[in-house]
Amino acid sequence: MKILKRHSYIIIILLFTINLLFAQDDPLTFNEDDEGNVIYTDVIKIDGKSGLELYNRSKDWFVENYNSANDVIQLDDKDRLKITGKGFFNEVIKVGMAKLDLDVYHTISIQAKDGRYKYEISQIYWKWNSTTVSKCQKTNFTLNSERIKICMNKKQFYAMKSHIDMRMKDIIKNLNNDMSEKKKVEEDW
Repeated sequence: MKILKRHSYIIIILLFTINLLFAQDDPLTFNEDDEGNVIYTDVIKIDGKSGLELYNRSKDWFVENYNSANDVIQLDDKDRLKITGKGFFNEVIKVGMAKLDLDVYHTISIQAKDGRYKYEISQIYWKWNSTTVSKCQKTNFTLNSERIKICMNKKQFYAMKSHIDMRMKDIIKNLNNDMSEKKKVEEDW
């Protein structure tokens, strides 16, 4: 009887420890604006480039990275050297047996000055791109939305946030590469 009691205590402690290990808080943290919305922003220095050249590069970047730059670009202000666009991408995430099919929307602004540019990716939200979760179908969710608990479990939520974060970082890396690389001039066209 004593041995059985001892094993029961060990099992209870083991289960409690395992539960604590899996009950971690969200490992991803994001920069947020004043309203608590996720935002990616930075100022990148590029020596020797004029504001106008960086503005033109940002315009080229929109054309090369979105299916229809005309549909994406919402503001094109050459006087202020600023471009703002609204885009989206599809993200399919597999978590265990579940498949999350999401359309992720975002706004990206790029403003140039001599020797530097500032990017800002904001207004990030997503919608379900399937009819499998009807109670969540017509709802927009932000990356920090508490309402999401009715649509997916914690593991799915963390996987979704992680995938979207990676995609946003890929967009930023691509933008920074295109803005900083030397453009080849086609002389014999």
